[in-house]
Amino acid sequence: MKEIPELFRKLTPEEEKRNLIEWLVLSKEVLKHFKCYRCGECCSKAPVLLLKNELNSILDKLGITETEFIEKYVGKIVNSKLLYLKNPCPFLERDDNGKAVCKIYDFRPLECQLYPLGGTNTLYNTTSCKMAKDIFDEIMKLRLNLYEPTEEQKKMFLDKKDDQKKFISSILPGSASKEKATDIFITTGILVKLLDKFEGEKNE
Repeated sequence: MKEIPELFRKLTPEEEKRNLIEWLVLSKEVLKHFKCYRCGECCSKAPVLLLKNELNSILDKLGITETEFIEKYVGKIVNSKLLYLKNPCPFLERDDNGKAVCKIYDFRPLECQLYPLGGTNTLYNTTSCKMAKDIFDEIMKLRLNLYEPTEEQKKMFLDKKDDQKKFISSILPGSASKEKATDIFITTGILVKLLDKFEGEKNE
């Protein structure tokens, strides 16, 4: 098998630090090209991480004190800078059609704004979040254009409804195990290529 291209190489810890701001900016741009299906999976299956420096904005909007917020909404305080909301998210509601609605959507935490892309070069929850699956599909198309897989991998891609997990693990470094490929490692380079692809399609 050919070497993994530089675009898909896992970053060193030093590179990850330099990469973070660029990653956050690119993630927001990429997400503009995808639709949230409002299933509420991300709000109910895992606690939402809230940065302490995001808290003041939320407190101002809700008109409550930090003590009141912690007693009512916080599930765990990690340290002086990080805390987790209760799970399911206490700001999750459902409309008449059962679709997820966020009570603080306009000032929701950064983690929620970026989901299913995470601040650690990760595409989360590709096995249950439909939006994540859509992003994954676009990455896989990009992958096949940039890197010539083996015939077996091509077949796995075409039949990915059954073999998706094996395919991810066989060609993407830093991915989850072959049995449970849920969170996928990706780089800023991949996000740049996705945006280039979308721009090219818009101009066709």
